[in-house]
Amino acid sequence: MIAALLALVATASAAVQTRPPVELTQGEQRILRVKGLTKYSLGTPGFVRASLPPNRDPEGVLLKGLKPGVTDLWVWKLDGQSEIRTVRVH
Repeated sequence: MIAALLALVATASAAVQTRPPVELTQGEQRILRVKGLTKYSLGTPGFVRASLPPNRDPEGVLLKGLKPGVTDLWVWKLDGQSEIRTVRVH
């Protein structure tokens, strides 16, 4: 039972990739492209806004730095992988 649980945890953690952080200044906007993007989620609200880019790029997330702070951005992809990255607003 314990071996099966450990194998499940190892499989789940292998599917998550940590990516380099995104650094923004207050008011700055940037499009982050992720191949195979299906959905995304921001951690702590209020520091960054995430939305679909104006060009409606299905593999893009428009990030805007709202106020100084740190949060995380999770993205899920078509291949079943997910990514996490820290987003810092200065």
